[in-house]
Amino acid sequence: IDGGEAWTRGGGDDITEIPGGTTYSVRYAAIEGAFRSDACTITIIIFDGTQEPAPSIEIDYVNETLTGFEDGGSYLINGEAVNPTEGVLDISGYIGTTISIVKKGDGVYTYDSEPQNLEIPARQAAPEGVSGGTRRITGVDETMEYKLSSAEEWTAIEGTTLTDLSAGTYQVRIAATEDDFASEPVSVTVS
Repeated sequence: IDGGEAWTRGGGDDITEIPGGTTYSVRYAAIEGAFRSDACTITIIIFDGTQEPAPSIEIDYVNETLTGFEDGGSYLINGEAVNPTEGVLDISGYIGTTISIVKKGDGVYTYDSEPQNLEIPARQAAPEGVSGGTRRITGVDETMEYKLSSAEEWTAIEGTTLTDLSAGTYQVRIAATEDDFASEPVSVTVS
């Protein structure tokens, strides 16, 4: 080892915790019925990369996404690999938790960043005092939005009563803002 005369037997497929910047000779040991192999020389390179900068990921409350990921970058959230698309990642699985985001190094020039710890608030509670009636929903205000339960799109509410509605089950929630997710919805029946 390292220019010496003594050989050390390996203990498996990998030899780890070898100091860098050193040259080693490696060979197969002699076994019963076979001579030792020729040695090959391996130089352990010292990895001298730079650390990736800590991420600066932000919450988009309206679209329920995390934004600010570098395109093509590799990231870990809570130790699990994630794949942002065009710098954006769906947030639905993280609402109400604190997450740790790490920008992965490339292992050649860079190594992993320090984590960014990001608290993602819980969703607001469903609005109270909302009720359905004959072709109407009452107890609403302009901070809310509604939709027929089977619909995809939400509609902003103007005023304190929705009128001329078709019969059915509706959902009402507090709309998202730049600082809060949309609330949990409350279901009401319109006759």
